[in-house]
Amino acid sequence: MFGIKKSFLFTVIIVFILLTLCAQTVPKMQYYSRVKQSNQAELEMLVKKYPSYPEAYIVLGEKYSNTNPEKAVACYEKAAEIVNNKNFEAAMDEYIATAYLKNGNAVSAVKYYSNPILVKYNLTTNLMLANILRITGRFDEAINVLDLFEKNAFLLIASAEPDMFTRLRYEFFYNILSSVENAYAVKNSLLLAKAVIYCEKKDYNKSLELLNRYMKASNKIPVSLFLRIYTAKGDLKSAKKYYDMLDEDKKNNTVADNFSKGLYFIAAGDYKAAENIFIPMAQDYKLNKTPKELYGLYGLGLVNMHRGNYKSSIKYFSDALVIRPYSYELTVKLAECYKKTGDIKSYNKLNLKLKALLTY
Repeated sequence: MFGIKKSFLFTVIIVFILLTLCAQTVPKMQYYSRVKQSNQAELEMLVKKYPSYPEAYIVLGEKYSNTNPEKAVACYEKAAEIVNNKNFEAAMDEYIATAYLKNGNAVSAVKYYSNPILVKYNLTTNLMLANILRITGRFDEAINVLDLFEKNAFLLIASAEPDMFTRLRYEFFYNILSSVENAYAVKNSLLLAKAVIYCEKKDYNKSLELLNRYMKASNKIPVSLFLRIYTAKGDLKSAKKYYDMLDEDKKNNTVADNFSKGLYFIAAGDYKAAENIFIPMAQDYKLNKTPKELYGLYGLGLVNMHRGNYKSSIKYFSDALVIRPYSYELTVKLAECYKKTGDIKSYNKLNLKLKALLTY
């Protein structure tokens, strides 16, 4: 008799728990649905009506991130405060860093990307952090970031999923995957990222060494980067082989592929062919601020520099810097053009900016 009562009591408890979960889940599912379909004004109302749910704050932060990083930061910080979990807070720091970077604030982006949890565990964060340092001309620091991360266990535990159960589930799978195939993928990503940094540092032999290691490990050929390296080394015969490989698959060429092809034409003295690549890339720069427009403008600036049209180069480089104001290389090129035109005041001003990029 006692056994039956005990069993009955257990069943009642289970039913009660399930009913409680349903009572919590149904309104939350309705809330999720509203969040996904809401515009900015509706999201503002949702965060007031449901101040203890982080989801609307995150979506609202995403909407602000392109235009108002300060408001985006406030939303992400509020979501982190509600969840009150260190891993989630790290993920929100990654969102905050992205918002700042979209608006050209590389200094603040580096600060938030440097969250200890992200730096220790998150591959994407380390690649982004190294990329910012590379673009600002701090090549040795960029390499150091990747070297330090390579010594870690690649446990990608930081997830920006606001629902606790989903987040824990993701973290569980991340831990499993990171110990098997992801470890190889991470090492390959780091090799390729380092090769890019050494290429821009103009240490071409080190870059080629890393690329050869990358090819053996991944069975992939980074054609675009090989083309850029051999072009920069002045070995146009070797570069031509990789140009032909890209040109055979012209329809699938990426922005990086086209930029490398344009640099090859500049080195070969075929400025018209280079322009034919860069002009279509740059034509929408007043509407779009993507890498396509950035590298199109950069390429046109380089073409005009080689032709001696420094005033035209100044325009193209200046427009490119609007898209990526923290670019060391673009700032160097622009400063060179101002010096060529005798505008020493602008040249000195840009030299101060270069020092600031290397010392922030």
